Amino acid sequence: MTGNGFNSSNGLDELAGSLGEGPEPEGCDGREFDRPVPRDASDAVLEMVFDGDDRQQISDVSTFPWRAICCLEITAASGATMHGTGWLAGPGLLLTAGHCVHEHSQGGWVSQVKVYPGLNRADSSGGTAPLVGRAFRALSPWIDRRDRSFDYGAIFLPRDASGGWLGDRLGFFGLKALDDGTLKTTEVNIAGYPTGKQIGTLWWQANQLKEAQSSLLTYLIDTFEGQSGSPVWRKHQGRRQALGIHFGGSAARNAAVRVTSGLITTVAGWRRESQQGI
Repeated sequence: MTGNGFNSSNGLDELAGSLGEGPEPEGCDGREFDRPVPRDASDAVLEMVFDGDDRQQISDVSTFPWRAICCLEITAASGATMHGTGWLAGPGLLLTAGHCVHEHSQGGWVSQVKVYPGLNRADSSGGTAPLVGRAFRALSPWIDRRDRSFDYGAIFLPRDASGGWLGDRLGFFGLKALDDGTLKTTEVNIAGYPTGKQIGTLWWQANQLKEAQSSLLTYLIDTFEGQSGSPVWRKHQGRRQALGIHFGGSAARNAAVRVTSGLITTVAGWRRESQQGI
């Protein structure tokens, strides 16, 4: 990319399978799932709405966690405009899909991303002024060989108009690496900004995980183009813990990069780096 996107391998410290959430936010409207459920098993990339669209629109995006989920307007290296979803994972750090920051078919590193936190363009009061991200991170397996197990990346955000960090003001997600047994009984939430709906409106659904693989999670939750980069999270003891980063799917399933201890180490490094004035 134009001078400020580059590979990153790992951060510096292992965090015992978790990375903390932001400042204690107020509660949300209760639609998230906060309980284990039974689950079946199964069998990879476009995004799918399955038999009927069960997503619900989130109209009040002023509360956490909705305000920490961001609509992305992406300018590719080719000059094309793309859309995606990202979410606050630190004071100045946004996580998203790797192809939202490095898109091979559009020339590689994107040139800029306009980040709209908690956007609802269906609201007549208008949208939120964006922050413009121009510093990006992705991993070499994604950049070099399009390995979907590494289809995640980061956007470093500038300070906002008040001179502070967006994540400190709005709150940010924690990350959690769960074992296979726990994931088999976990129901997850996904919310993002699909282009199949009115652009700039947030849509949510929850369902049980279908399968937990070593580096991927799969599910039958409806998504569409524009939702790449959405958080896949659980609400556990009042905390929002991201378990995956949604990237796409197939006719049989949708999928996310699974949060592992290695991914958490990488994100911990990005979280620190994002606040160092880059």
